[in-house]
Amino acid sequence: MKVFELFNREEETFFATGKVIFAEKVIVKTSLNSFIIRYKVDILLGEEVESFLFYPDDKIKSLIGSHIQILISYRENQLGNLLHIFS
Repeated sequence: MKVFELFNREEETFFATGKVIFAEKVIVKTSLNSFIIRYKVDILLGEEVESFLFYPDDKIKSLIGSHIQILISYRENQLGNLLHIFS
């Protein structure tokens, strides 16, 4: 599994519609030097593919290829967070 670092930084939150392209489980290192499991989800937003971290909910695998409405947050120079899936 790949390991990503997750540290507190200012975030901007957005509502978006996109298509789930890919999802894989990854290990995320937190600011407290602990590790958590998340999904790294690639979503097609317009013409660009963006990557987000999502809670380890296997439901995301069934959404590959589907158009979804999402609440996302971005962190400067890091992966964003997929906060909620509405559809």
